[in-house]
Amino acid sequence: MTETHGVEGFDRKSRALVTGASGFMGTHMVDLLLANGYEVVATDIYGAKPYRETKARFIPADLTVAGDIHRFLAIEEPFDAVFHIAGLFDYSQPFHDLYRVNVLGALNLLEALRGEATDAPKSVVIWGAAGVYDFSHGGPVKESDPMRPSGGYLTSKWVQIHEALRFGKRHNLPVTVIMPGGVYGPRSKYGVATSIMMAARGAMGPIYMGSGKNRAGMVHVVDVCRAALFLAELSCVQPDRIDVAGQIFNVGDDSQYTVEKLTRAIAVQLGFPFIPWIRLPFGIMRTMVGNLGKKAEKLGRVSGVNEEMLALMTLDSLLDTSKLCALGWSARYPDAVQGLLETVRWYEEEGLL
Repeated sequence: MTETHGVEGFDRKSRALVTGASGFMGTHMVDLLLANGYEVVATDIYGAKPYRETKARFIPADLTVAGDIHRFLAIEEPFDAVFHIAGLFDYSQPFHDLYRVNVLGALNLLEALRGEATDAPKSVVIWGAAGVYDFSHGGPVKESDPMRPSGGYLTSKWVQIHEALRFGKRHNLPVTVIMPGGVYGPRSKYGVATSIMMAARGAMGPIYMGSGKNRAGMVHVVDVCRAALFLAELSCVQPDRIDVAGQIFNVGDDSQYTVEKLTRAIAVQLGFPFIPWIRLPFGIMRTMVGNLGKKAEKLGRVSGVNEEMLALMTLDSLLDTSKLCALGWSARYPDAVQGLLETVRWYEEEGLL
């Protein structure tokens, strides 16, 4: 179903490029663009495949190899909008790999868009990570608030954000960064999904992480993609507007649920014979996460949680989205509990729990 996203005067005859198109958010971005009449070129690493057959044209490319993306773009018609989702989302990877993929990959793409395409795109939307913010003060964070990333993954995203915006300003390329909160939704198998799957498999028991009183900043994957498209279309209609290009936008829903409330709602949906009530101090949780990591290492696997993720789960992580909403955007899934229950039902129907 086509929707206007509140952007008047937009004529959909556009071509869009989606990177990371085989992943969780990439597949949703491709779906949204196709539903809104775009001609879509989708790209991901060699060996990756679209999760289903669509009208999108899929071309593999390695963004970490500058010549590869230059070659790919040189044979394509210009894109009106580019959605850069591709990245290495893995807290366990060494920093040099995270930097190579998340920072150098993004810069290779931007350089190719500037240098190879006949015309530069009217909008380039890059996926940031809200975890780079300093949430220690407890209130909803604004885009202008301090960023204080911890660990390799978030540090690589922090560098990516600043380098991409700097590149856009230097080369007059309309780069916009979105900062999603905790993203959930169908097809996700990491991030928020990790907690749901661990709970469903009995790996967590009737517990809260920390006090359970901290509020979680959440956002449905569909709303992340809708926000990206909304901002891209604003840039396409008015290429010179300074309130979109070169800017950072938080993306979240309207709810401010505590972890306790969210955990209880998921427990009921999963049909647990208990309602979570045990609250574990951070020190005990750190030990548990360390033990899980050692066990995974012995099995030749990577643990789904680590201390960096744990720290984020125990803080208020609310986002102030007034900057985005002031432009006319609103969430389709404003209530995280309802959205999460719908997502859990999808996991159940797909046999993933």
